[in-house]
Amino acid sequence: MATKLSTKEKEAVSIPPSRKLLVGPEDIDVQRINVIQKQSDLVQDAPVGSIYINRSQMLVSEEGDTLPVTVIKGDKMWKEDIPYDSDEIPRFAHTHEEYLALKEDSDYEVIECADITVLLTQPEGESNPEAYPYPLGDLKVNVGKFHVHKDAYRCTYKRLATYETFNPSQPVWALKWKFGTELIKKGKYTWYVPTLVSTEDKSSKEIMEFCENIWEVA
Repeated sequence: MATKLSTKEKEAVSIPPSRKLLVGPEDIDVQRINVIQKQSDLVQDAPVGSIYINRSQMLVSEEGDTLPVTVIKGDKMWKEDIPYDSDEIPRFAHTHEEYLALKEDSDYEVIECADITVLLTQPEGESNPEAYPYPLGDLKVNVGKFHVHKDAYRCTYKRLATYETFNPSQPVWALKWKFGTELIKKGKYTWYVPTLVSTEDKSSKEIMEFCENIWEVA
């Protein structure tokens, strides 16, 4: 004869196991973003001045072309300005105190630099599930990060810092930024740097909530 379950046993049986993963900011898959230079071998046959994510998906095709992005975070640092063709690995400082100590100890100039994390939104009318694999409301998005120093630092992080200085009550992710590249010329040398230009377009509610939840992603 079948045994009747108690009320507590019925409740225990009806509760499904949790389907949520144990996730921290360090678990977010933040893809590397690169600007393609003349001598770059990161992506075969890639246009000079274009921007790629994960060395496989083109985001910006050429200088003058831009992609709307949301800036999630900018991590300012300092590093030794070691010559490009050197085998030495630069040392980094993450606080002002560390910067002063590194500046005192290093044989090289110590310069400002930053890692900038952005939310990439698939342009309307396009479909690229490899470049924009994640749903966010009605949008398809991805998360990427790029490193900047010198002219690239000036064209990105300094613009973010200036905006935040004049708008202290509004985070940088509250609006869209135009992400592209700019050609820099100094003497006989030329190269492309990433650029961020503010717009008047406001971020959606879904994007605002996303950035507020993961803004500390490294």
